[in-house]
Amino acid sequence: MYSEVYKANIWAHPIRQMVRSHPDVFDELVASYLPEEGSRVRLDYNSPTEMNRYQLFLNDDSVMHFPPARTFEGIATGALMVSREHPCFEEYGFRNGNNCITGNVDDAQCLKSLLQESLSAQEQLAGIHQRSLLHAKRFAHKTMAQSLHTTIEMLLSGKKDDVKTLFA
Repeated sequence: MYSEVYKANIWAHPIRQMVRSHPDVFDELVASYLPEEGSRVRLDYNSPTEMNRYQLFLNDDSVMHFPPARTFEGIATGALMVSREHPCFEEYGFRNGNNCITGNVDDAQCLKSLLQESLSAQEQLAGIHQRSLLHAKRFAHKTMAQSLHTTIEMLLSGKKDDVKTLFA
């Protein structure tokens, strides 16, 4: 079923497809680690190391609309997430201008403009960067384990209504 619904898509990630399809627009602005034509994956680089070299990383929610692992990997390296606005990111606490950059990325020129505007506002990026690093800590193993432990304790003690306040 999936392949039938999305058979017109070359990639399951529209932003990646856009970057690959428009090298003339993005070559000077985006360091692409996408696999070459005909390949499905590149294993010749270390993703966290490379993302740590840059201020921003492009992220894509895919046609299935869920945040990929790169979402959390990227912010943990200290790079700022740039993506299109989508509820799947908001559900995990990502807020445009607060701890990430989101915007209209419907076409290559829109995405290029968003990247250029973001990079030209270095003073604002510094604050967003600090808040992004704090946000990343919410997803650290220790933090997640403690949250799960607290949730289980509350549920076992009959405080299921209080669990909702943990994630507000």
